[in-house]
Amino acid sequence: MKHIILSTIALGSVISFSSAAAGILNEKNLSLELADKLAQRAIQSCSADRYNVAVTVVDRAGTPLVIKRMDNAGPHTVEASRMKAFTALTTKNATDDVMKAPRPMPARQICATFPASCCWPAACR
Repeated sequence: MKHIILSTIALGSVISFSSAAAGILNEKNLSLELADKLAQRAIQSCSADRYNVAVTVVDRAGTPLVIKRMDNAGPHTVEASRMKAFTALTTKNATDDVMKAPRPMPARQICATFPASCCWPAACR
């Protein structure tokens, strides 16, 4: 009898754990190391084209992971790069594509509604 009760408790624990695990979400997120590498590559690319920029890499929630500003970048570039990264995230578009889309985009509505967004082409240049 004791063996049956222990088996029932063990089985109940496994079933409870399985149903609890069904509510757990698995997400892919950028590591800080990868975000830093992406920002550095963007800085190098812009530097090769003689642009003085700031670069922001945001996580899936729009929170900045990395912000880098080149020595001669203007004072507005840090905030502009953050807004541009946030807009690209929320519209699910590359930063260059936010304003280039051939169809009406929700991005234009987002830009008008949320001051934290940025729809300027080449905002950080």
